[in-house]
Amino acid sequence: MAPLYRNALFMMSSSVVGGASGFVFYFLIARSYSVNDLGYAQGLFNTISFLATLALLGLGPALVRFLPSAENKAATINTCLTLTGLVAVPLSHSSRRSPSSASGRPSCASCHPPRTRRRRSTPA
Repeated sequence: MAPLYRNALFMMSSSVVGGASGFVFYFLIARSYSVNDLGYAQGLFNTISFLATLALLGLGPALVRFLPSAENKAATINTCLTLTGLVAVPLSHSSRRSPSSASGRPSCASCHPPRTRRRRSTPA
C-alpha cells in the first residue's frame, strides 16, 4: 500500500475512533450527571472547540501545503506558533466574561446554590 493511502487510512480511522470515544463518553456522563450539568458542559466544550478552531487560523493545512517547500522550516513553524498564540490569548480572555452576568460567571443554580444569611444568635 502506498504511503499516501496508508496515511489517509490512519487519518480516517483516527476520526472514527475519536467519534466513537466521544459517543461512549457522553453515554456514560449522561447517566452520571443531571441534564443541566450536561448542557453546561456541552456548551463549554463547544465554545472551547470553536475558539480553538478560530485561533488556528487555518494554519494546519497551510503548513501541510507550504512547509515541504519552505527554505527555513523552523522559522515558518515559529511564525505559525506565534500567530496562533497572538490570536488564542485574546480569544481566551474574551470568553471569560459573560455578557449576561456582572461577575463574569454563568449563574448555575444547581452548581452554586444561593447563599443564605445566617443570623447571629444573641444570648437572651
